[in-house]
Amino acid sequence: MAQISLATVVISWIILGFLLVMLVFAYPSMRNKLHDSFEWTHRFLGWTALALVWAQVVLFINDGRKPGEPLPHACKHNAAFWLQCIITTSIVLPWLRLRKVNVRAVTLSRHATRLYFNYSMSSLHTHPTTTVLTRSDYSAP
Repeated sequence: MAQISLATVVISWIILGFLLVMLVFAYPSMRNKLHDSFEWTHRFLGWTALALVWAQVVLFINDGRKPGEPLPHACKHNAAFWLQCIITTSIVLPWLRLRKVNVRAVTLSRHATRLYFNYSMSSLHTHPTTTVLTRSDYSAP
């Protein structure tokens, strides 16, 4: 069995710490009180954790490769590397498809807003749809 390096262990603990911070800020009472901090932690710590998981996977593969085996060859033949490629693609793809569109907002009451979008993503959306966006978790009593 290969010896796991100190760098791999440290990266693992840092990732765990980031995920715990995100979990604490996602708790409903914390999210209500510190919503901007909740957004910040989930956005920036989430992307940082993704980068650190990449480092962790590469370090773990490096720890377990055969003597004399090049690291790129070891990565290419390791399932964890390819799984991380799929996970990263699944996370990044929606961000690459974001579009800036014009939105017109009409305030219906203190707790309701109607949004009008002037675009269609495909011919399947030929009829108007209704979507309810709730902010009940964030509104004051």
